[in-house]
Amino acid sequence: MKGLRALQVIGLLIALTVGTAVSAAPVVSTYPATANSGYEPGWNDYAVGFVWNTSASFASADIYVEAVGSPGALSVGLFSDSGGAPGTLLTALTGPANPGVAASYTYSGITSLVQGNTYWIVASTGAYLDANEYYWYIGTMGDPNYVNTTWRRPPDYPAWSPSGLITPAAFQVNAVPLPASLLLLAPGLLGLVGMRRRFKI
Repeated sequence: MKGLRALQVIGLLIALTVGTAVSAAPVVSTYPATANSGYEPGWNDYAVGFVWNTSASFASADIYVEAVGSPGALSVGLFSDSGGAPGTLLTALTGPANPGVAASYTYSGITSLVQGNTYWIVASTGAYLDANEYYWYIGTMGDPNYVNTTWRRPPDYPAWSPSGLITPAAFQVNAVPLPASLLLLAPGLLGLVGMRRRFKI
């Protein structure tokens, strides 16, 4: 009878934790944002490169931007690397199409990435908008997995150009968090095995 109650308690604990999650630390971050940078995705396409240093899947990217004037819709995507610049689009990320005040905006899209490879977050309006743009704020140096910030202005400047390692755009990339129930699964199984042995004695 006591064994049955113990099993019920363990089952209840696992059930209560299903759906909860352990918050994962950012994989790469140049936060906090330090200043209005003048990086203008409205004028250009801007990209930040990073090394994916975890076996978990990509979950989202946060970028710190501000709308100036009336820029067009902002698209954000996750790209592969091609010789130190954005390569092919892996997935279009879902998030605010028209971010407004200066703030961190999240763009999501769960994607499996290869640990150790370089990837890029690209922000673009797809047009030269002159006085209507998004300022992408300056971030903070220090994360060893940050690679570079690059820009281009098609069709006049179709190739990606580095903007310099000393002024990273403010961004953060996040991995899919692990379910908390997985952390309790191993101890729970060990408990069940121990109880089973006790009953056989």
